Amino acid sequence: MVNWLRNIGIVVVVVLTVLGLKAYTDYREALGEVDAKVQERVRKEVAEYRKFTDQIIVEVVNAKARANQFSDSMAQLESRSDKLKKDQDSFEEELRTMQGRAKKRYEDFDRSLVSLPVPAGAVEASAKKEAEFVARSEAFAKKVGFDEPPLKIIFEVSGEEAVQGSYDDKRESYVVNSAAVGKSADLPEYVAIMGRFMVMHFAQIGNKAEQATFWNDFRIPVVAYIVVANAAGEADFLRNDKQKTLLQFMRKIEERTDKARATKLAVDLLKSYEPTWTHENFSEALKKLNVTKKVVDHKVLEESIAATWKRR
Repeated sequence: MVNWLRNIGIVVVVVLTVLGLKAYTDYREALGEVDAKVQERVRKEVAEYRKFTDQIIVEVVNAKARANQFSDSMAQLESRSDKLKKDQDSFEEELRTMQGRAKKRYEDFDRSLVSLPVPAGAVEASAKKEAEFVARSEAFAKKVGFDEPPLKIIFEVSGEEAVQGSYDDKRESYVVNSAAVGKSADLPEYVAIMGRFMVMHFAQIGNKAEQATFWNDFRIPVVAYIVVANAAGEADFLRNDKQKTLLQFMRKIEERTDKARATKLAVDLLKSYEPTWTHENFSEALKKLNVTKKVVDHKVLEESIAATWKRR
């Protein structure tokens, strides 16, 4: 019995020993796997860290190189700035010298003008011509029914002989080239009508480029008709077919009625100008204006519009 128990004990001990060894072996294997994974992760993190630090080192090196380049550029800019400053000083000195010379030449020229003999009566004759110009202009404005608003006419010498006159919105005046007085047959009449139109409506157009085309194609032929029909002038300053077409329309109105009614319609058009008028809606604007003013028979207006524009 004792031996049997001893044998059982031995067997138990052997079994436990085997099981213990097996467990220990499994533990060691598991531990080895964990250790291998840890080591692999450490190796990867170390590699990543080295890669990151290498990048930082490269960026630091590049930044230092850029800083050196910037420093060189700043030095070059400072050098150029110094040169530009010297050039500017030299230019300003040369400019002052040129201004001094120009002033002296102007003073010499001014003195030479004073010393020039003025023909006897030249100033009086010029003043007389200008006074006659204004009187003729005012008389024409009154004749055609466009004497309001008042128009201030200024005479000035212009270096461009081709420029007979222009409207000066700052002075609200029509400036006439003194050299043109007496040389253009219908200039006083033209100034009388165009000048008043500009006084009334120039502020409406201002710098609106999109409206400027119709503005010119409207005012030039309408003023031309009034001048040609009532002062025996010539419409030789029309610039394009649209302007010629509007002049033809005014002449058709005259053919179907008379010069007085056509002139009245033209003056009413100038006085009633709206910045909303365009080439496309002008015929409708004409009809509305005639309904209000009742200048010509509506049928005559319709026929004249159809004969002028719809066939084109």
